[in-house]
Amino acid sequence: MQAGTAYIYYVRAICSPTDVGTSTILNPKTFTTKPENDDCAGAFMVPVNPTRDCVESANGSTLGATRTLPNTSPVCQGNSDDDVWYKFVATSAIHIITFSEITGSTTDINHTLYSGADCNSLTQLYCSNPNISVANNLVPGKLTSSEYILMEATPRNLPTIRFVSLRLIR
Repeated sequence: MQAGTAYIYYVRAICSPTDVGTSTILNPKTFTTKPENDDCAGAFMVPVNPTRDCVESANGSTLGATRTLPNTSPVCQGNSDDDVWYKFVATSAIHIITFSEITGSTTDINHTLYSGADCNSLTQLYCSNPNISVANNLVPGKLTSSEYILMEATPRNLPTIRFVSLRLIR
């Protein structure tokens, strides 16, 4: 099964070998598998654009996503019952984080930025309700201390979001 995919199945009772054609097919049931980046440890790496032109991006979806516990501290606005995770390595002290081309029941994206590469010891930098935020005072480089984790949370089961990658301000 593919991650973040909705499936429909039917339950049918076959009580004996001769019952094959006469059993009743019940109403369809559905379930959705979790996306691969449902937890911090599975965060998708997002490419960082070298200029304000957003050429590279990462796509994502909250379909099938579950709540990450424990809750963020301090608690951020929004509903984190279906959060997904992304990460990037800072290339500048300032980055613009933009969510765009959002489809689904809402276009309101909440996100939280953390510093650190270890999901068990992240430091929350800020929460943002707008789909665009400016991350300041980042530490650029390729070391793990320059890795940043981003948690995106939306109202329940927003089918598809497109996370347009972080843009560098020069």
